[in-house]
Amino acid sequence: MTQTKDQRVIRFTSSLSLPSDTSDEEDAQIEKIGEEFGEYVWGKTGLAAKLQVLTNNDYGQDLNFILFRFLIFPEDEKLAELEEVEDYDPKEKATAVNIIVDNENFVHKSEVERHKFLHNAILSTLNSLATAIKRKKLDTKIDKLIADVQGCLS
Repeated sequence: MTQTKDQRVIRFTSSLSLPSDTSDEEDAQIEKIGEEFGEYVWGKTGLAAKLQVLTNNDYGQDLNFILFRFLIFPEDEKLAELEEVEDYDPKEKATAVNIIVDNENFVHKSEVERHKFLHNAILSTLNSLATAIKRKKLDTKIDKLIADVQGCLS
């Protein structure tokens, strides 16, 4: 079955912060890391490709999508106010979750470790989201979604 982007229950975005006190060469290195990271999410075998089979009509009435925001080298000011799971938006029937990408958890890791980090981050965040969904008593089959995501990523 072909689906449109709007039917995907899991969606991704990323943002890359370039510090103001870095040289052009350092900025280029950081941008290269951002492009490399993008392959793990949007490449042929990336997360988006693996999870595109999961459609929002399979998981209840109260959740159209979860937006995973990957923040690559976020600024310290953003980190202070950042929440892992953002508030549910009843109008859009959506929520966003934030995942920090930095040297320790991605850049200085092997390819296998990078995949493991991304898979663990997605599943861990979904587990955190499950608590919020159950607390708000949303019509969402979050346990089924977590199991399906786990199946797609294994």
